[in-house]
Amino acid sequence: MDGYVKGNTGFEQSVYAYLTELQISKLIDTLNLNYINSKVISRGHDVETFIHNIEPVDFRKHGGNLGTSDIAVVLDSILQRHDKEDISIFISDCIVSPGKKYVSSPQSLNNYLLEQRTRIKKSFISALDKANNDLSVVVCQLTSLFDGRFYNKFDQPKYYKGGRPFYIWLIGSTSHIKQLQDKVTLEPLKGSGAELKNVYTLVASPKTVDYGILLTPRLGRFEPDRANPRTAIRNIRKENRGKQRGMFMFSFGANLNQLPLDESYILNAAHYAVSNKDYALSVKEQRSGRFSHIFSLSSQIASRGNLTIALKNQFPQWIACKTDSVGNDLVKDEATEKTYGLKYLLEGVYDAFTARQKDYAVFKITIN
Repeated sequence: MDGYVKGNTGFEQSVYAYLTELQISKLIDTLNLNYINSKVISRGHDVETFIHNIEPVDFRKHGGNLGTSDIAVVLDSILQRHDKEDISIFISDCIVSPGKKYVSSPQSLNNYLLEQRTRIKKSFISALDKANNDLSVVVCQLTSLFDGRFYNKFDQPKYYKGGRPFYIWLIGSTSHIKQLQDKVTLEPLKGSGAELKNVYTLVASPKTVDYGILLTPRLGRFEPDRANPRTAIRNIRKENRGKQRGMFMFSFGANLNQLPLDESYILNAAHYAVSNKDYALSVKEQRSGRFSHIFSLSSQIASRGNLTIALKNQFPQWIACKTDSVGNDLVKDEATEKTYGLKYLLEGVYDAFTARQKDYAVFKITIN
């Protein structure tokens, strides 16, 4: 991490701005600051002292293994120490560093990357067990000026100066992460010297999402099913007048406020799977009332049966795009904006979460 902290850098300013906002929000009781590599090194509670002392010489002075970093071990150390009342914040370049013994052959290297993925999955499965499946992880990708020696997969340093990605992970219960994002948005990370590029949120929550069928908006006619008016309708008929003649549409509301997801993700219909392809889905935000969002399902066929709508946990495309698959020369490999091994780390987390909860939310409707 030396190249990110040489002088007064964008990396430092963004971290300083974010931690300061946490303190100002009064959301937290105590802020415990640490360095972490092969061990956790306490650095007290004062943000200004912490930021002002983030220099390469300070890293070296306080010890630990500053050579190859085993990200799987680092994440496991964080999760082992994590308590249900905590929010853990992990900041790293997230570069997988196999070391010389693993890069002797392509097979050894591939095995190491797969092992990292498996170990991270195992660590997060244990964390989900410990948290009774109440855990969320937000991974933010940022870029900052890097000025220093960059170590490739062969552990051979080469000087590089230019923009490089780094990552901030937020780990905590779903309700705590939601409170954090409501009180302290990611805005302090923008315009403070580093640039926020991408965000990925993983959610496991024991709470079910509240939802129910609405009488409007609609096209055509239907009646709530008396046996289950919240999730079932009957006697459906298409619209018989005007421009929408021949169409049928019904709506339901859902309260997604408990999920710490970006609004743009929730509003994108491409992030939903609808079990009956006869129906097209649209989503709108609702600023008042019982439900946070309104879902409308329209069809020219108006078929009947059981209908399932799932808000999918999609593995983001940006992770593959921002993964350096070579790990040799940043400039020659056109990998200055990429991170070696990134997708293996996040696949491990994704596999753990989706093994417990495949989708962010699921809605089941019956059309009789």
